[in-house]
Amino acid sequence: MEAFEYDVTDYVTKPVSFERFLKAAEKAKRIHEIFESEQSSGMDFFVKSDSKMVKINLDELLYVEALGDYVRLITSDRKYTVLSTMKAFDAKLPSDLFMRVHKSYIINLEKIEKVEKNIAYIGDHEIPISRTYKDALREHMRTL
Repeated sequence: MEAFEYDVTDYVTKPVSFERFLKAAEKAKRIHEIFESEQSSGMDFFVKSDSKMVKINLDELLYVEALGDYVRLITSDRKYTVLSTMKAFDAKLPSDLFMRVHKSYIINLEKIEKVEKNIAYIGDHEIPISRTYKDALREHMRTL
């Protein structure tokens, strides 16, 4: 059961037979290929959440929130918890659509309804904007 906490793909027991090793490696390769093909397809990508591969549409993704070693993806109708760092997730998202506005938040720029002082409003969500990222967000909003 503990293995599910680490999102393992498969496991092998000692002594490891070559056939069992190949089976585990092929399973990992298939999952990786699914993930990579979806990443390159544009507006959809897969994440592993609650031991399942879940398709996320970038148009529906409102923001990403840091939770220690995990991130929470907030869509228009659901929340997903994924084992990932903010840095890794920030690198995966298209920079023309998403911007980091706080050490703990990445937002979908197209979903911003208004910005007041140090808060971005996305629907009924209030996202803090840190001083570090405030100027970059302001500059982006001027170019719209």
